[in-house]
Amino acid sequence: MTGAELRPTGADLVVRELTDPAELQAANDLWTQTWGAAEASLTADVLRALAHAGGYVGGAFRDGELVGAGAGWLGRDDVGGPLHLHSHIVGVRPGRERTGVGLAVKLHQREWALGQDLHQIRWTFDPILARNAAFNLGRLGALPLTYHPDFYGELDDDYNAGDPTDRVVVVWQLDRPWPPPTVATDDAVAVLAAGAEGAPIRSSAEGAGLIRVEVPGDYVGLRRRDPATAAAWRRALRECLAGALGSGWVAVGWQPLVGPTAGGYLLRRGKGARSGGSPT
Repeated sequence: MTGAELRPTGADLVVRELTDPAELQAANDLWTQTWGAAEASLTADVLRALAHAGGYVGGAFRDGELVGAGAGWLGRDDVGGPLHLHSHIVGVRPGRERTGVGLAVKLHQREWALGQDLHQIRWTFDPILARNAAFNLGRLGALPLTYHPDFYGELDDDYNAGDPTDRVVVVWQLDRPWPPPTVATDDAVAVLAAGAEGAPIRSSAEGAGLIRVEVPGDYVGLRRRDPATAAAWRRALRECLAGALGSGWVAVGWQPLVGPTAGGYLLRRGKGARSGGSPT
């Protein structure tokens, strides 16, 4: 899909690949503003080399202004395994969130990958952020595959500074229907939820075929207001979600909720999952 543009239906956006050095610098500036870093790690010269070498660098424009950008490269799960697009970064200009920009960039990535005969896009995100989880799982249909504690080590941008950089790797299977189908949740058992005081409470998965691992509605705000409770949520999610994914449970979707938690990861018992007790 080299050079092609995407104009999302009903949106005043144009999304296309970026190769011009000035536009690549604008993408770096956008990411720097988004994360509050001294400078985004993908500098304009690296982006130029990435685009030239066949990687993905794309930008979303509204009225000529760059309002979102993403970059990624080819990845391989195992030696000899199929290639996929690893989406390293997608950012939206501050003040332009929730206006369809992020979705437009991801859909452009999807068309780009399919044009390269790639059938998966993978990326990492912080699993404790409910808003990102709802978008990645609920809106796109990507599913968590593995959990990696402190994946990047210590980072010094405005969001990550002082916090473990736990990440999940999600897989967006492009040869499946989009938008994703709704997952039935009537029999979901909450194995991690909020207690009366907002602290995380663990429950048994005994006899459950479908479990829900919930996350706080506003982790960033909670970390400012109550660092101890935020740290408890980080530990509990790491133990519960990492334990489930590592012991045979398979992620199948996201369930939005109203209350102290904004939603939860849905996982079904897979082959090898323990028959009772906690999925950790």
